[in-house]
Formats: sequence, structure tokens, C-alpha cells
Amino acid sequence: MNKVSFIYLMILAGGIIDLGFLAMPAFAQDVPTLQKLQSIINAQQQLIEAQQKQLDAQMQSIQKLQKEVQSLAKGADKKGDTGIATKPLAESSVPSTAVASKPAAEPPKKHARLYRDYDWDPAGSPKAIIDPTETIQIPETATKIGIHGFATLQIFHDTNDIDNVEWVTGKIPVEGSDSATHYSVSMSRIEVSSETPSQWGQLNTFIGMDFYGQGQPNSPDFRLRQAYGELGFKDLGLSVLAGQDFATMIDLKAFPETLEYLGPAAAFNRRQPLLRVTKAIADDMTAQVAFETPENVSYINADKRTRWPDLVLTGTWQPGGKYLEHIKLAGLLRDLRAEGPDGSEDSALGMAIQGTGKVMLPLFDGRDNFKFLVNYGTGYGAQVSSGFDDAVFDTGSGELKTIDLFGVAGGFQHWWSGAFRSNLVFGYLTADNPGVADGDVIDSTSYGAANIIWTPFSNTMFGLEYLWGRRENEDGRDGTSSRFLFSNRFSF
Repeated sequence: MNKVSFIYLMILAGGIIDLGFLAMPAFAQDVPTLQKLQSIINAQQQLIEAQQKQLDAQMQSIQKLQKEVQSLAKGADKKGDTGIATKPLAESSVPSTAVASKPAAEPPKKHARLYRDYDWDPAGSPKAIIDPTETIQIPETATKIGIHGFATLQIFHDTNDIDNVEWVTGKIPVEGSDSATHYSVSMSRIEVSSETPSQWGQLNTFIGMDFYGQGQPNSPDFRLRQAYGELGFKDLGLSVLAGQDFATMIDLKAFPETLEYLGPAAAFNRRQPLLRVTKAIADDMTAQVAFETPENVSYINADKRTRWPDLVLTGTWQPGGKYLEHIKLAGLLRDLRAEGPDGSEDSALGMAIQGTGKVMLPLFDGRDNFKFLVNYGTGYGAQVSSGFDDAVFDTGSGELKTIDLFGVAGGFQHWWSGAFRSNLVFGYLTADNPGVADGDVIDSTSYGAANIIWTPFSNTMFGLEYLWGRRENEDGRDGTSSRFLFSNRFSF
């Protein structure tokens, strides 16, 4: 019994030993495989650690760039000219692969007056109250277009009727006339604008029309207001505008807000064909040079003849401070030429200088402001609001004698609340007429306006305005009139 058990035990031990010898080659083969796997794991671990270091470096670089962008934006805010957004970067925006970081490029400067669309102001002059930059993309093109405008009804009563939608103080009858009430939709407006990027810069176009016609309250008829194209040269910091637009002497940002659409006496008030170059000469300064049509002239005792275009030079400074928003200086040179009744011709030099600006008066409300303009010169009466002439032809000497002018205007705007505001506006223009001028030639005009405007919600306006005007002739006769005006505006 014991002998058998010992034999079985020996057999079992031999089998185990044999199995061990059989397994040893396979085990020997697995050792290199395990070592190889361990090497791969170690290499992956090192790669992960290297990538983590690169991601950490990228995050630090991004945070540094973000601080630089915010610092630049704060600096631009102090100048009133922010050109970039400062939205914080989310951590999820960090890329998952390592990319070599590049130094931050300086953000492009945004020169506020480089393009014509800067002048729009919904609470400013009614001449430019629509934002032409509100556009929609044309599918499958790079062009954006905007269709804008408004419908308006004006109801007004004149105590000394001038029979005109606009309050032209130079047309007030000195001999008096009947009072009259008029209803008019003539100032309703349609405007189309576009924006198209190009290799040189942005291309803007603009066409605007209203129904003013000849100014008769009850005879609306189409009138072209503006039609121009404007090309910006981004690398040069300038733009070129060609077409019909507001005369370069006009500073729409300094034009007081009135419900009647002409504006105060003494204000330049022409839209005419022109070629204008606007150049940014600093972050807060721009200069303009324009060549404008010489055909908008008015002579006494003579017919107009044209020769050289009007030349306009301007400079605008926008400090972006708490009080002074901007100031603009402008100069005008004109080659005036006329033919007298006897066929003789003569020419004279017309010129004007002007200063305009807008000052913030945050005494009662942060939006309160005062706008002003002052001009002086000779031979530019047909360019301003009040109906003056440029020159008188002396039939005795055959000379064209220019009319000297001095004008001043301003407007204080106060905001009662977010929906209510008021304006007090004045204007005065006086002439030094040559001795050969007749007695019925305008010597001076005065303008006054007070209004209250309610904008209950976007694109809707209602307002009441009182207007007063006075005209005095060279012979001393004068006339005054008042207008009581209701106006509404529904914009699109």
C-alpha cells in the first residue's frame, strides 16, 4: 500500500517537472514583450507630461494676451474710440493640441470720422437720424444692404405764412401775410445703403430721397437728397467719397435737434455734388479736403457763370473727454463769376471760416449737451439756411461785389428721462451789404425754437415745437412770424 503510493507520488512529481520544462520557453518569450510594453507606457507618460507643460504655457500666453487686449480697450475708451471687444476667453477655448504661440498683433485703430456713416445721430439733427450701418447680408455675396426711412406727418400753423415746409426765416414777409395751417408728409424719407468689402477697403454706397419737391406743404414730390459712393483705403487710413452729399462745411454732429428740417439761421445747409477725401492723421484727429460744385450761387442783378470748383479744408479733433466731444474748424474758398445785364462779366473771391463743436453738460443728465457754430466771411450766403445772396453786380462799375456775413447758432439739449428730451435752439445771421444793394435785400435774420420730444419706443417719435423768426431788410423794414408745429415719425 505504501509502496504504491510512493510510486504514484514519484510519477506525479515527474509530470510536474516535465510541465515546468515545457513552460519555460514560453515564459522566456514573454519577458521581452512585457519590457517593450513597459517602455511604451513610459514613453506615453513622458509625452503626456510634455503636452501638459505646453498647454500650461499656452494658457499663460492667452491670459497675458487677454490682459493686453483689455488694457488697450481701456485706453481706447478714455479716448472715446473703442475698436475691439473685451469679452473674456473661456477655458474651453484652449486647443487640445500644442501650437506655438504668436505675439499679439496690435488691434486696428477705428477712426470715428473716417466714413460718412459716422454722422448719423438718432437724437440729433433730423438731417441724419437713420443709421446706415444697419444692414442685412445678401446671400452668396459679400455685400450687405440696408433699406431705411420713415413716414412723417407735420401739422403746423404760421401766424405770418411763409408757405414752405421748412422754416426759412429769410422768406418771412416784411409786409405781413395771412396766418395759415398746413398738413404735410413731404419730409418722409426713403434711403438705401450698402457695404461691400474689397481688397483696398470697405466700399459704401448711399441713396436717399424725400418728397420735399419745391417745398410746398401740400404738393409732395420726389427730391434726390443724397447719392454717393465711398471707398476706404484701410492701409492708408483714408476714404474717398464721390457723389451728392452734405457740403463739407456742415458739421452734422454739431447741428441742433429741431422738428422742422431746415435748422437755425447761419448754419451751412447744402447737399451738392462733390469729391471729398477724408484722412485720419491721428487716433483722434481727421482732416478733409473737398472739391464741390460752384453752381449753387445766388447773385443780385446778374446771372451766374461757373469756372472753378469750391475748395473746402477741414480738421476735426475728438478728444473723447468728459466735456468736449469734438470741435471742427473749416475753411471755404469760392471762385464767384457773374454776367451783368449788359453782358459784361466779372469775378470775385468768396471765402468763409467756421468753427463748430459739441460740449457735454452733465449737470442734470449725462446726455445733456450744447452744440454751437460760428462763421464769418464773404460771398457764401447761398450756402446757409436763411436765403441770403452771395454778391451784388454793380451795373455802374461792372463789378461783382460780395456780401460780407457773420453768423452764430447753437442749441441746448436736455434729457428729462430716457423717453423725453427738449431742445432750445437759436440762430442769427447778419450781412454787410454793398452800397449798391436795393433796400429790400436781407440785412439780418433771427431764428428761435423750443421743443419737447417723446420717443415711447424704438422707431417712434412724437413732438411739439414752437418756432419764431424775424427778417430785417436793408431799408429797415422787418417782419416776424411764429410757427406751432406737431410732428411724428415712424421709422423702418
